[in-house]
Amino acid sequence: MTDEENRSRGHEHHTHCPGNSFGGNGTQGVPDVSRFIDGGVTGISMLVSDVLGSPLWILILLINLPFVAVGYRQIGTRFAIKSTFAIAGLALCLALVRYPDVTTTNF
Repeated sequence: MTDEENRSRGHEHHTHCPGNSFGGNGTQGVPDVSRFIDGGVTGISMLVSDVLGSPLWILILLINLPFVAVGYRQIGTRFAIKSTFAIAGLALCLALVRYPDVTTTNF
C-alpha cells in the first residue's frame, strides 16, 4: 500500500465525524417535532423506538447488524469494518448529543 493510499484512508475516517453529527441532527432534530419518519433502517428503527420506547441508538445498531453481515459476505471485510464504524458513530452521536429541534412546523 502506498503512502497516498494510507492518507486517503485516514481522510475517510475524518469525514465520519461530521457526517455522523449531521446524520444525528437530521435523525433527531426534525422528526421529534414534525413526526416525520425517515426511510430504510433508520425509519424502521424510529418506528420501533416509538412503539416500544427503546432508545433509538440501540435499535440503529441492532437493526443494521444483519446488513453489515451480508455486506461482509458479499463485499468484504473492509466494507464491513467501515460500515460498523459509521453506524457505531451515528449511534454514539444519538446516545450522547442532545440535538435542538430544527423545525417547529407540523406536517
